[in-house]
Amino acid sequence: MLKKRNLLFLSLLILGVLLLSSCFLNPPVTEGILKGQIMVPEGTVQAKELTGQALPDATVNIIDLATGAIIATTVTDSAGYYQVSVPPGGPYLLEAIKDGIKIQQITPQVEVGIEYDLGTADCVTTAAALIAQAMMDAGDNPADIGCAAIIADPNFDDVSSIVCSTIKAGQDPTISAAILQAVEDFLHPPIVSPYTPPTYTVTYDGNGSTAGTVPIDSLSPYHDGSKVIVLGNTGNLVKTQDGISLLFTGWNTSADGSGTGYIEGVTFNMGSASITLYAQWSVIRGTGPAGGLIFYDNGSYIPATATVPSWRYLEAAPSDQSASAPWGCYGVGITGADGTAVGTGEQNTIDIEAECTTAGTAADICANLNLGSYDDWFLPSIDELNLMYTNLRVEGVGGFTDFIYWSSSEHSTIDAWYQDFGGGQYYYPKDGPFRVRAVRAF
Repeated sequence: MLKKRNLLFLSLLILGVLLLSSCFLNPPVTEGILKGQIMVPEGTVQAKELTGQALPDATVNIIDLATGAIIATTVTDSAGYYQVSVPPGGPYLLEAIKDGIKIQQITPQVEVGIEYDLGTADCVTTAAALIAQAMMDAGDNPADIGCAAIIADPNFDDVSSIVCSTIKAGQDPTISAAILQAVEDFLHPPIVSPYTPPTYTVTYDGNGSTAGTVPIDSLSPYHDGSKVIVLGNTGNLVKTQDGISLLFTGWNTSADGSGTGYIEGVTFNMGSASITLYAQWSVIRGTGPAGGLIFYDNGSYIPATATVPSWRYLEAAPSDQSASAPWGCYGVGITGADGTAVGTGEQNTIDIEAECTTAGTAADICANLNLGSYDDWFLPSIDELNLMYTNLRVEGVGGFTDFIYWSSSEHSTIDAWYQDFGGGQYYYPKDGPFRVRAVRAF
């Protein structure tokens, strides 16, 4: 009898074990299974002496994205692995939380009886999950959102890098303002205008001009490094000073001429700043009131004397007054006509006229000249004549020839000084036939 009872108990025990084993291996087919591993970035700030990249003892919640309700929960093992049964549906939000660290992942749609290995949930899946949730908030159908496509987007790294940095610092990525902005920029990229290299202008300035117009560079503005061709005085700029029409000599980067100078037709490479070119004006070789060229500017007015009025400029007559005239009064010394310096020519001429009454001499021709409505002409001193040579003849203006011109400077009773406009100063007998060019001071 005892043997029968023991046999019955053993049979029931075996049957119970079999039934129990059958329930464990083949649960009711009403749910699906999600499994995977939770990982955090290397070096993440973790509490309770957690080490490595796996996140053990983290609470894993499966959240219904439509309602926000937690529909299943579990805890990761010592290696960060988890497995949890969930009802069919989804996609769901998987969220692992541990001491301020939060990892997210969007699950696939779950079907009954299917086991889904979600692989690794980490900062990258968290970034994709945050983007997906923002898309759902904007009205996108969860079933139409593919995390793989999100991760494959070339702009995804901009989001994932900041999410990973936030998690590594032990902070909650779901409440970071910087991450929210990164997600927004991912979904709605800011409109970035194509880069347009800066341009710089070249402007011309008349620098005190009194008439005409400044040239306009039709090619301005320029890019850095572009070639600029300097324009000429195309607008016929004019500047007058004391009745003199000044000579335009070119352009300069400084109004006072202390910068870089340019003349028409030269080129330079545009820099990284706009530039103004100022017209440069010269009294020397400007046109004087009588129509001749200015060859000397004292810079300030020289006080008048008993016979010579105050003056500052010397103007040459527009052309020669004679091609062959004697200095005059050969063998006769002229008192006071030996001045050679600039400013002595007019007094020399007055003295010659007073003591040499011969008509048609060089000084007499000049003293009696009426030209351009002016009658204050005189024969220049040797230094004044040399300035005419240097500032006019050498520059190729004034209509001079490479011949000898008389000065008003007497050398002796026999000789007077002359200027060779081919070069050089000498003296010669007063009866020599040389050229004459009158000047006036004003």
